[in-house]
Amino acid sequence: MAQISIKDIARRADVSIATVSRVLNNKGNVKPATLERVREAMEFYRYEPNQNARALVGGATRTIGICYPNGPIGGYSSLFEDGYSLELMRGVTDLAGESGYSLYLINETASDHAEAGFMKYARQNRVDGLLFLHVNRTRKLYEGLEALRTMRFPFAYAGERLQDTDINVYAHYSEYVRDILLRLIRAGHRQILYAGPSADQRLKAIIKELKKQFPDLTMIFIDLLKLKDDSSLISRLQTVLDENRITACCTPIYSSTVRLLYALASMGIRIPGGLSMTGVVHSAEQLAATSSVSSCLVPAREMGRELARLLMERIEDPGSAPRQADFHPVFHDHGSVAVI
Repeated sequence: MAQISIKDIARRADVSIATVSRVLNNKGNVKPATLERVREAMEFYRYEPNQNARALVGGATRTIGICYPNGPIGGYSSLFEDGYSLELMRGVTDLAGESGYSLYLINETASDHAEAGFMKYARQNRVDGLLFLHVNRTRKLYEGLEALRTMRFPFAYAGERLQDTDINVYAHYSEYVRDILLRLIRAGHRQILYAGPSADQRLKAIIKELKKQFPDLTMIFIDLLKLKDDSSLISRLQTVLDENRITACCTPIYSSTVRLLYALASMGIRIPGGLSMTGVVHSAEQLAATSSVSSCLVPAREMGRELARLLMERIEDPGSAPRQADFHPVFHDHGSVAVI
C-alpha cells in the first residue's frame, strides 16, 4: 500500500485537511460526529502521524523528552544503575500512557559542545516538553535551563527548586539521609559504614554537620558500584570490618541494601545481632523485600507521576502557575537498629 497521508484521511472522512490537522493536534472545535469519522478513517488506514513532521509545522507532538544528564549525580552515571530514577520513570510512564503521551529518552552525554544536547529538541520542537530525572550542578545544564526559561519552553525536574518560576518535585534528600544516619548515631553507633558513593556534595555537607555534633563519629565508605561482583564485595567488606570497629551500616538505595544483606549473610553476620542497619527504598515492593532493615521510603513512583502531571499541565496550559510538589519520606522501623 502507498504511504498514507492526511489527504487520504480527509477524503475518506469527507472533511477538510484543516479539520484532520485539528484532530491530530488536539486543537478542539471539532464536532463529535466529525471527530468520529476522522478517527474511523485513521483506524481504517492504520495511520500513525509523523511526530517530527508535525513538530516542523508547529503542531503538538504529544511527546515528552526524558533527560538523564551525564555527570556527578551521586556517583551514578547511568539511569540503569540508579534505582531511584528507574522508579521515577515508572511513575512518568504510567501517567504518560494514560494521557496519550509518548516518551523520548535523551541521555545527555559528556561532550565539548557549548550547548546542552537537549536544547536541539526544544529549538526544533521535536518534543512538547522536557522532564529531567536529575539536575546535576553543571554550568552547561544551568545555562540550558536558563535558555528554556527564556524560550518559555515547558520543562520540569526532580530535585530542589532552582528558581521560583520552575516546576519540580522534591523529596528533601538531606532530611531523610540525615534521619537514617541519626537513628544509628543516637543508638550509640560511632563507626558507621556507608555503602554508597561518597562524592555527593549534599552527603558531604550532612556528614560535616553531624561530626560537629558528634566529634567521635567516623564514617567509612564502600562504593558498591565499583565492586561489580559479589566476591569482590565480600572481600572488600571483610577487609573494612577487620580494619575498623564498625557497629552499623547505612545504604542509600535499594540495590545496595540487597547486595549488602547478601554479602553479610554469606559472611555469617546477622542484622541487628552482628551489625545494625538502616537504608532507603523507593517503593512499597522494595520495602517488603527488605523487611529486615529499618528503611526510609521515598515514594519515587508517585513523585514521577506527579512530575509528569505538572509538566503536562504546563504543556496544555502555558499560563498555569509554577508549582513544587513536596514529598516527605516516611521511616519504617523494622527493628534493625540495636542500642549499644
